[in-house]
Amino acid sequence: MKARPKRSSSRVSQESDDSRLPSQCDSKYYPGKTTTDGTVYNPPAYVKEVDPQGETEDEPQGETEETLQGETEEIPDRRIIYPCSLWINTKPLNRHATTYELERFEKNLLIIFNQEEIIGYEPRLGTEKDVTVLIETFSMFGFEPEVHKDYTKKKLFGVLDSFNHRNFSNYGCVAIVVLTHGTVDGRLRAKDQHYTEFDIIDAFKTYDKPSLVTKPKLLIIQACRGKKSVVGVNVGNAAAIRKDEVYDFEPYTLPVESDIFVLHSSYMGNPSHRDELNGSWLIQTLCKNICKLAPTHDLEYIATEVKREVAIDRYHEEYNTATKETETNKQIPVVTTTLIRKLYLRKFGDPPISCADNADCKSEVQLNSSTPLMMEFGPCLCFLDYYIYIRKYLRLYLDVNPGDTTAQSFWDISEAFEEDFGFNAAKGKMTKAIVNHLFNHAKDFEFYKYLYFKK
Repeated sequence: MKARPKRSSSRVSQESDDSRLPSQCDSKYYPGKTTTDGTVYNPPAYVKEVDPQGETEDEPQGETEETLQGETEEIPDRRIIYPCSLWINTKPLNRHATTYELERFEKNLLIIFNQEEIIGYEPRLGTEKDVTVLIETFSMFGFEPEVHKDYTKKKLFGVLDSFNHRNFSNYGCVAIVVLTHGTVDGRLRAKDQHYTEFDIIDAFKTYDKPSLVTKPKLLIIQACRGKKSVVGVNVGNAAAIRKDEVYDFEPYTLPVESDIFVLHSSYMGNPSHRDELNGSWLIQTLCKNICKLAPTHDLEYIATEVKREVAIDRYHEEYNTATKETETNKQIPVVTTTLIRKLYLRKFGDPPISCADNADCKSEVQLNSSTPLMMEFGPCLCFLDYYIYIRKYLRLYLDVNPGDTTAQSFWDISEAFEEDFGFNAAKGKMTKAIVNHLFNHAKDFEFYKYLYFKK
């Protein structure tokens, strides 16, 4: 039989085709045909064929050289013995770390399994748009993309098996994105057969992959989870829709399932939508919001914004021949996570995001003379800008003791600071002065017992 030519390398260029795709931050969408990443049916039947030498081989029925379109199986050679099968994570996170500190790592890994051509299905048009926008977006945060297109189950599992001997110590984060057809119970489609999302999750578990310990592991799945349509409902309207590095380290133990983040494009049992011109609802919305929010917000916050935008703003109208009406179909992404720290998408060398800088961690303080401040979160300064906090107590003190000229001077000076200017040495000195004054002069007032003095 004539040998088939080898396929090109699976790693793709990070350069985008600007003539085909608008920027991932561009909110403009162009109308195109919307379809769903449909249900996976039974895999092709396999039969035993005996060659002239008497050896038996499994071959899928109906799979010909033309079906495989001239591609060659690139199966990892399992005869290779790797000298070090278990790599130890040389850069684990300290047990007291509150973020995943991606800024400490020179690189991250993005693996994309893109199934456009699947045996027995029409091509998944629009999926290349998702690949392009994923590479553009994640590359901004130091992710190195590996794109595996139209892989068979054996080849796909070969990539997952490689996790057993890859050293991830120098990676801050490992992300896998699956773009394919799917159905219930987590079944996904490779080019020739189905597998389950749990096969990928098992590759993330760290009991036999110690270099992945404390690393955030992301799984994003753009695929149907069933055939049941998601019908939109009105909010506030009863009418029906008419349908037409080196540091001190203390050892600790984690569950093998920790630090995993899974984002599904739809709820269990429901389809996922993909625009054949512009890509899928989930991937396009996710990349747009990462581009917009990653400088200030963590991934779980971004995922909430993605869920809200897809659920509210995205819809697909389809004519129902039985009811003679147009049905408005909706979609809601689903997050399952065992992350134990906040995950900020940062590239190597970026300044770390701390709770003191971040809008996620701050609470607006409402304070007046009749309602003393009750600190809902206790004395944790991650939730408060302490300068703003202590200044509002100074205002409360002046309301009940207006004759204190020193306190009034502190207030007048603090008023001269620009509100949008960051914390600096002058504000630091003013904070200490206000704290000392309140500590010495406000003990007789009711609100004093609610005051937290920063040590």
